[in-house]
Amino acid sequence: MDNINHVTAAVIRRCAEKNVSVTETLAAFVARARVLEAPQLYHMDKKLTDEDISELIQTCVERLCARDSPSLRTIQLQVSFEESYHKQQGTIDRISATKEARLGEIFEEIQQVRVRSESDFDGTDVFTL
Repeated sequence: MDNINHVTAAVIRRCAEKNVSVTETLAAFVARARVLEAPQLYHMDKKLTDEDISELIQTCVERLCARDSPSLRTIQLQVSFEESYHKQQGTIDRISATKEARLGEIFEEIQQVRVRSESDFDGTDVFTL
């Protein structure tokens, strides 16, 4: 859907006018959910008309500005979890990459160690049976 960015921005703007704070992710999630739950209204293979877009924006704003809505709260928690999960996963990936880089350097050093003389093996007879 090409218009999702436009719809998302409009939903955020209209919610802000009603003093309701909405993230871009939440607005996009609600817009996509609305499109998927009403396939008879929004045909994915056709371009949406201005009237369809206006109706979609209005429906999303109404849902996001609803008071005491358990389903809205559930969606907010789900989106919040997804956002924090992705942030946390990014942090874990960066930490893992840093550790792997450090280990790579250590492995490189280990592989480059060469025996210089027989005296390098002195004291190893303790480990032989």
